Amino acid sequence: MEYCEEERFLSVPSFYREELQDKKIYEKDLELLSRQWNFVDHISSFKKTGDYKVYELLGKLIVIVKTDEGFEGGRNYSSEEKGEFLVGSIVESILNHENRFKHVMIKELEGILLVGLSHNKMANFSRIRSNIEPLYSWHGLKQAKIAHKEKYTINANWKAVSENLLECYHCYANHPEMCSIANHPTFTSTASLDKMIEGIEVFKNWSITTKSMNHPVGERQNVDVDAEQFSVIYRAPINVNQKSHSKDGNLLAPLMGSISQCDNGETFGYIGPLTVYSMPNDYAYILRINPLTVKITEVELFWLVDNNAVENKDYNIDQLTWYWNSTVQQDKVAIDRAGKGTSSRYYSPGNYTSLEEESARFALWYRKQIMKM
Repeated sequence: MEYCEEERFLSVPSFYREELQDKKIYEKDLELLSRQWNFVDHISSFKKTGDYKVYELLGKLIVIVKTDEGFEGGRNYSSEEKGEFLVGSIVESILNHENRFKHVMIKELEGILLVGLSHNKMANFSRIRSNIEPLYSWHGLKQAKIAHKEKYTINANWKAVSENLLECYHCYANHPEMCSIANHPTFTSTASLDKMIEGIEVFKNWSITTKSMNHPVGERQNVDVDAEQFSVIYRAPINVNQKSHSKDGNLLAPLMGSISQCDNGETFGYIGPLTVYSMPNDYAYILRINPLTVKITEVELFWLVDNNAVENKDYNIDQLTWYWNSTVQQDKVAIDRAGKGTSSRYYSPGNYTSLEEESARFALWYRKQIMKM
């Protein structure tokens, strides 16, 4: 069975030119993504009742308002593209419990705000919550604040961005900073048996130590190709003597949540195809993928720290953002180049390799879901 499963993913072709370039397919993509629970922000962006923010999500402008009960969202019944988006009217309607706007569904998951745009066809949120919530709670995301944000525009289809972020085979060639401190490339980015044994040994030793601290370890998860919306969460060691994503191996900020002693681990995963996150013991990083057009995608990066942490005393922005900022900048260069390559009429996809299983799973998931549109 294991052999057959491996063969299944080795026979999956990467995305075809039409899947990355065709505007009609892109419109179907937006419909599919509207049924997903997509990350937009953290609750710390809203300080008091009545505070609101405007977001662009899947070609729509939406307003999220902090109310006495939590958070509500809305958008116009009329076309935002015609300049008729009336923020004040929507905020007033929400606060007055009126119904003069198109409701936007919002779920809060331990301080993380997730938005759905398709009312009657949304993915099952309870499955996502049951999988993600325990570790998010352990990390104390609800008691966190945004320390820093960055945005990058990538000249490629959103699927090329998601595909890149789901696989690790390119790490040794493209991410020297990451590979200088991280253990996972030793078995996710190479077929070398020696490196694989070395990396697995680090994981085994870390698991024993981490369990002895009564910290969660968790089994490795993969993208579920049959789920309405996949969610992945697992823990792994950053590396031996590596407490966080720092150049010197030390912590970058105060420990978060229920973590009272450092275990050198990180929690990693995805919430659907547009949200990627990584959480060492001292901070949380969340990447939001936002499709703008068929060939342009925006990525927004969030760094969260404990709410009581003080900038330039407990953490330094340059040090905190070094690891993921450099990684995403390198990914942008690679994906921009891929975007140019897939625009060529001579482009033809090849099959995914054994080091690209998550990307292959994502492609299978996407094709299964898009067939239902």
